[in-house]
Amino acid sequence: MLFRPVRFCCIFAMTTVAFAVMSLIALVLFQFEAGSGSAFVPLGLAAAFEGAHFAQDVRQRPNSRAMWRAAFQMAWLAILLSLVLSVVLIVVFPEVLQALAGSPMWEWVGIAVFIAAISLATARIGYWAGIRSAFRQQN
Repeated sequence: MLFRPVRFCCIFAMTTVAFAVMSLIALVLFQFEAGSGSAFVPLGLAAAFEGAHFAQDVRQRPNSRAMWRAAFQMAWLAILLSLVLSVVLIVVFPEVLQALAGSPMWEWVGIAVFIAAISLATARIGYWAGIRSAFRQQN
C-alpha cells in the first residue's frame, strides 16, 4: 500500500487545525498574516510523513507512476477534508458565506482547478521528499 488513508487524514486534519491556531496566534500577537499559500503546508507535511513511512516499511523506492497515483489520492482526500472543514466554518460563521456569494461561477471553477493542481503538486513533492529523507536516514 502506497499510503494509509486514515493515518494521512488524521495527520492532515491535525496539522491543518494546528496551523490555523498558530496563524491566529501570529495574527493576534504580532499582526502577521500567514497568507493563503500556507493552506498547502499541512498537505505537504502529511504527504512527507506518509512517504517516509512507506520507505521505512517497504525499503524500496516506488516508480514514478505509483508516486503520482498516491499523490493524486492524497490530494483528493485533502481537498475533501478541506471542504468538510469549510462547511463547518460556514455553519459556525455564516457571514463568510455572504461575503463569498458575490463571486461569479467562472471564478469558482478557476479557483477549483487551481487548487486541484497545486494540491496534486504539493502532495507529489511532499511524498517524494518523505521517501528521500527516509532513504537518507537509512544510509
